[in-house]
Amino acid sequence: MLRLSTGIAAAQDEDQVCDAIVQGLRDEHIGYSFVGLFLLDPATGDRVMRAAVGWSGLPAGWRVPAGQGLSATVLETGRIQYTPDVTKEPRYVPGLSSGSEVDVPLLIDGVPGGVLVVESDRPQAFGEEDFAILTAAANQGSIAITRARLLAEQQGLLAAERRRADEQAALVASLATSRPSSSCPSSWRRCCRVPSACSAPPAGSWQRSTRRPASWRSLPT
Repeated sequence: MLRLSTGIAAAQDEDQVCDAIVQGLRDEHIGYSFVGLFLLDPATGDRVMRAAVGWSGLPAGWRVPAGQGLSATVLETGRIQYTPDVTKEPRYVPGLSSGSEVDVPLLIDGVPGGVLVVESDRPQAFGEEDFAILTAAANQGSIAITRARLLAEQQGLLAAERRRADEQAALVASLATSRPSSSCPSSWRRCCRVPSACSAPPAGSWQRSTRRPASWRSLPT
């Protein structure tokens, strides 16, 4: 269980969590050879296989429609289910086509959001110790998947904020570059402080027109 727990804790996203669970349960010290993890598609109700070991010929993303298969009951009840002999169950969706199966729910945000399916090619292959191990694995996986989804949501919000900030910066830059240049003649440009100053006569001509005659400067005040 230590390897299983370590692998789940190290997973960075939902896919890695699912893979860590099935690979950890295949460990030679635990000994499960046929393991699959399915997550619920809320839009359709299908169970979608996200990771598996031991089954051959199953396509990636294999879907089990709502209501079909032994594991459908687990999503309805939220409780572990053991089938000692799958050949006696009409709802069994052929995997190994013989032996026994344990289905364990993954409670995500408090509701069944997936199922851990473990099979053996031998009937009556599982006992109480197996149920405890598989329940612990499903509980750890549920917590890790919830955490991964929350992290993905936060990263999505952060990315959206960055895009908005980039768009605002681009808009400000566009407005700055499209601002019209001054229409002042080049000879007046040094004296222009604001655009309205461009219509005033040159400073030198104003000073000359307001200078008092020399005879005025000699009058007593």
